[in-house]
Order: sequence, then C-alpha cells, then structure tokens
Amino acid sequence: MGMVANDAFDLRRDRERAPGRPLPSGRISLRAAVVLAFTLGALSLGIAAVLGVLPIAAAIALAALLYDVGAKDIPFAGNLLMGGCRGLNFVLGAAAVLGPGPALGERSVCMGAGILAIFIAGVTAASRLEDARFERRRLLLVAAALGVVPGALLALAWRSLLAWANAIVLVATLGASLRAALGHRGPHHPAQVFVRNALGGLYFVDAGIVIAFSPPGTAVLPAALVLYLLALLAWRWKVRWMERGSPGS
Repeated sequence: MGMVANDAFDLRRDRERAPGRPLPSGRISLRAAVVLAFTLGALSLGIAAVLGVLPIAAAIALAALLYDVGAKDIPFAGNLLMGGCRGLNFVLGAAAVLGPGPALGERSVCMGAGILAIFIAGVTAASRLEDARFERRRLLLVAAALGVVPGALLALAWRSLLAWANAIVLVATLGASLRAALGHRGPHHPAQVFVRNALGGLYFVDAGIVIAFSPPGTAVLPAALVLYLLALLAWRWKVRWMERGSPGS
C-alpha cells in the first residue's frame, strides 16, 4: 500500500524528474493506483484484525501515509517514520505469534525492532540526498552513522563467531555500497547507487538480530543461512532489474 500511495502522491514531481515511471508515463492510471493502494490497505487491515493485531497494523499504515503525504520532506521526521514502519513490521510479526501484549513487553522484540528502524532510517536519510547536488561529505556521514548497526549487533552477541562473521559481512556490504557510490560515473545520483546496494544489507541485519536474540541452545545457523540465500536471490533479481534500465533501488 505504502509504495503505491507514495507514487501517487509523487506523480507531479515524477512527471518532471522520472517521466518514464509507470504513473507519469501513463502505463498505469492514477485511478488504478489509488484503487490498488486502497485495496491493499483494506486487505492488510482486515487480515490484521483477524489475527488480533489491528492496532499495530493501523500504526504502520498511518506512518506510511504520513510519510507519503509529505513528512518525507521534513528533516529527520521522514527518516524516522520510514524506520518506524520497518520496526513496527517486526513487532507485527512477533505480535501475530505471541500476542500484542507479550510482544511489546519482550525486550528482544523491542530491541530488534529498534535496530531495524535505525538501519532503515539511515538508508532513508541517504535516499533523501538524491534530491540535491551530490556532496561527498554528506554521504560519508550517513554511511558512517549506519556503522552503528553492525556494531550494536556485534556488541549484543560478541561471544558468537557467527555474530562476528555476520557483522563483517554487513560492514563489507555497506563499505562496498559506499565505494560503488563514490566511484559511480553513470547517469544515476551517487546516493541512489548507495541506497540500492545498502538495502541488501537488510538481510544481514535480520540475521544479526536472529543471532543476537535467539535463546541459548537455539540452532541459529539454519535461519541465518536462509536469510543469506534470500539475500542472494534478491541480489540476482536486482541485477536483472537493473539490466532492464531500472536504477535498482
């Protein structure tokens, strides 16, 4: 719902900056987009009501709409809202299994949601740089701030060799994203290049949360491997998407 609504609200701007996208190009009508966004929103809230997690789902929908309507253009507010959407998604899944009360009272759920929120808020901050002339210093600051995430995940499970390995992979992903952005000479904004690569680190953030917060004795390796496999599939999908002309983010 949120992505469709975002494109609908950005239609006027996209007509100037990205006329080839589905809505400004006319391949999809504005009415069809609005109907799709409404349908997806109603369906998600209906499923949440059946599962007993409607308040959390409603909070996610509200945060997404506030972001789409214009909060994304307000310094820090848009970043926090987008990060909040991701963090609340994490809470939503936990609440569907444990119940809203126990999930919100569980330290691991709240801390995991917070770490995800920080990561996505940082990537969103990088994406906002796409609307201005590129400044190397600003992108370096955002990338450095994102380094808090692998540091926090490692601090929570520093005795685990798997946590060390995962933190190294996450740092390497962010470093490679920054290197690709700073060395980019193509038509896309360097911040856009950074975002499309750094988003792949989300799988390793998820893996780090699994490693850090799983109860002692839990076999976390299979879950981490599944997330790494998903990261590989997402990377292949992104490469094929970019080959068709998309910036990939």
